[in-house]
Amino acid sequence: MSPSVARGTLNLRRITIENCVSMEEVITEEEQQGEGIMTLFPLLEKLHLQTLPKLGHFFLTEHALKFPFLKQVTKYGCPEMKTFVQ
Repeated sequence: MSPSVARGTLNLRRITIENCVSMEEVITEEEQQGEGIMTLFPLLEKLHLQTLPKLGHFFLTEHALKFPFLKQVTKYGCPEMKTFVQ
């Protein structure tokens, strides 16, 4: 998913991604570089990542990310994921 598509999901409250054996990142590298804070999923409350053996990171960016309503993140079976944002 590109950052511009992610920004268009304004009402998304939960993301569950499971059993994607070839997924390396959830959000693809951003189109524009720069400084600032990026809010991709402004209403996101829960993020669940499971059985993603090649997932290295959620998002590759130089921006700070803001998730104002995020309360729960679960990660299971993601052995390559060392950082959330790279």
